[in-house]
Amino acid sequence: MSVDNLLEPSSIKSDLKLPEQIIETDVSNFRENFNSSHFMFSHNLAGYPLFEIPRLVELANTMLSQGKTNKIQSYISKVPVKQKWN
Repeated sequence: MSVDNLLEPSSIKSDLKLPEQIIETDVSNFRENFNSSHFMFSHNLAGYPLFEIPRLVELANTMLSQGKTNKIQSYISKVPVKQKWN
């Protein structure tokens, strides 16, 4: 099974389409900073079925069952969500 097949398991509707525009940011800011520096942007993927917890669990289980453990990273921390970086 290829990585592309991991994105389309039988449990996902075949008519599922990504929104036409996903990232919302200033175009010049994006061009200046993409792949070189951090920058703020917003997206509209919240609530999108591929990013819901059951689907992410299914994806992780599929990858684990295929022995692709080098592709999965997990971080556990007791830091409160509201904690700031500084």
